[in-house]
Amino acid sequence: MKSSSTIPAEKVTVGGLAIQLDPYFFRKLVEQEELTVIHGTRGFFTRWHIYIALNQGLTFYTKSLQPLDFLKIDVEAEKLVSYISL
Repeated sequence: MKSSSTIPAEKVTVGGLAIQLDPYFFRKLVEQEELTVIHGTRGFFTRWHIYIALNQGLTFYTKSLQPLDFLKIDVEAEKLVSYISL
């Protein structure tokens, strides 16, 4: 869910250890730890919505073909660059 307080980012780079979570567990983690959520899209033929949150040096992410409207997005990335497979 985009809000007026969403910060735009031209480019977000992701690297290191990344842990993929189911959208339900990602939501629980974000709400329990009050984490900042970064959103961006990737894909050429299939457009994926990627949601990223950092916690204690680890990168957690989830992806979905549809926007996850139940998440509050803090940073909207125009471009996601990844050195790992998201």
